[in-house]
Parts: sequence; C-alpha cells; structure tokens
Amino acid sequence: FKSKRNLLVASLVGLIIFSGVFFATKQSTFWRYVPGLSRVAQVSLADNLKNRFLAWEAGWRGFKERPLLGWGWENFNISFNKFYNPALLISGRGETYWDKPHNIFLEYLYTTGLLGLLSFVGFMGAVFYESWQVWKKYPEIIFFIVGLIAYLIQGLVVFDTFGVYLMLVLYWAYIDRKYLDLRLKI
Repeated sequence: FKSKRNLLVASLVGLIIFSGVFFATKQSTFWRYVPGLSRVAQVSLADNLKNRFLAWEAGWRGFKERPLLGWGWENFNISFNKFYNPALLISGRGETYWDKPHNIFLEYLYTTGLLGLLSFVGFMGAVFYESWQVWKKYPEIIFFIVGLIAYLIQGLVVFDTFGVYLMLVLYWAYIDRKYLDLRLKI
C-alpha cells in the first residue's frame, strides 16, 4: 500500500465486508467449526442485550451509592444482588448470578469509581496518542491501532480475561518502546 490512508481504508472495507457476510450467514453450520465465531453466531442480541441492560442497571445503581472510589475489584456481585431484577429469571437460572458487568467501562466505574474510570480513559488516551505518533514512522502500527479500537468495542459487551490483559500489556509495551525510540531518535 502506498499510503497509510489506503491501508486503513482497505482494512475497514475488509472488516465491513467480513462482518456483513458473517451476520448474513451466521445460521450456517460452517460457523460452528470456527473457534470464537461459533459462540458469536449463536448470540441473540435481543435476549442478551436485555439481560445486560438489566445487570448494567444494577451496576449503575451501585455506582451511584459510591461514585468516587467505587466498591473495589471483584465486587460487582454486591450491587447485582442488592438491585437484582427478577425479570432476569425468565432467561434461566444462569442469569441470576453476575460477578462481572460484561462492560469494561461500567466495571471500572463500579469497581474503582469515577477516579478509576477517568484514569483508565486517560491512560487509553495516552496510548492512542503514542500510537498515533508512532504510526507516522511505522505504518504497520495501524493494525495495532485497529486492535486497540476493537478491544474497546468488544469491551462494551464482554469482560476482560487474563489473556486479553496480557496481550494489551504487551501492546502497550511495544508501542511505548517505539514511541521512546522516536523521542530519543534511536
């Protein structure tokens, strides 16, 4: 690709085409054999989003009780139990226990309060800034930037795991090293 813009446009067009084909054919048996996508193909947006909104409402109500510093890590279940909505039982017993809000922004807001969420957003802003600066010299960084954007989007409906954190920290370290190389002119 001759320019960064062409690379970005080609990546976005490819992602849009793949997403369209996937959602148009998600009932196909083919997707059952593709790791990761097999579960996504079975997701019913109406049921899952309804349940998540009910759980998020419990988290939001809990946040309002302790807005500055939050409830602490791994304590989402306190608010979920306190503000439990019985409408979740319609979807089965599995929906009666949530230990995570399945939304990284709400999780930071609930567990670490407004200070923790602002710290997370500020840190991610710094990572984007460094990535943008590095992209000027290393166009292949666009794939990392797109990955970071994908991480934030998936974080709206999925909770983090150790594997995700590990890859994220490795990404941060790589970008920071490239950024320092540029700043020090190495």
